[in-house]
Amino acid sequence: MHKLEVTKSERFILLFALRRYIKWLASLETRKGFVPYAKVAFKKLLDSSNPEVDGGEMITFVEALRYRSTMFYQTNRLRDSEFLHALANNIDLQRQYYQYTNGPKIEKSS
Repeated sequence: MHKLEVTKSERFILLFALRRYIKWLASLETRKGFVPYAKVAFKKLLDSSNPEVDGGEMITFVEALRYRSTMFYQTNRLRDSEFLHALANNIDLQRQYYQYTNGPKIEKSS
């Protein structure tokens, strides 16, 4: 598990983005299995300011932020869209580092 490093304001923004993302996922019939996982990630974020999350939950955070960023972009709120996209990239970099350091080690055989 990786301790998610976000500020209080970024956590607040992420909570709102996740709430919208969960509603959107629930409206789709093809992605029903993603809703419970997104709700688990939402509850972890709600319970703790810097929760211990895994790679899948970080992917859910990134998807939620990018979904919300797209909504802002479509309504010409470009500055908000850019901020959410940058936050999504930050969390994605944390995920990549987490998976690189904690993933399976591949040894070369000669």
